[in-house]
Amino acid sequence: MNIETNIATIHSINRIKERCNTKNQHKAIKSIRLALQRGKRAEDFTSWERSYLSKEAYDNCVAIAYNGFCYIVNSEESCITVYNLPAWFGKKKH
Repeated sequence: MNIETNIATIHSINRIKERCNTKNQHKAIKSIRLALQRGKRAEDFTSWERSYLSKEAYDNCVAIAYNGFCYIVNSEESCITVYNLPAWFGKKKH
């Protein structure tokens, strides 16, 4: 398996295949690229979303919200893991 080591880890590829229902490795890498380009970071949100993403980002990592998933990216811009965002994320709370 030849994976671009600068953008993804084997673990992140496997998690995208499992959680995003993607069977192809190239589509998984493409979704990571799109998340890095178009995704929103903690400073782009208001208080609820900002606190959630800040809590998820630790050990010099950044949490990026994109397309209903949270991508955890390290300081070298390499995706570590992916998981679903909670249902309330991005919705207005009263």
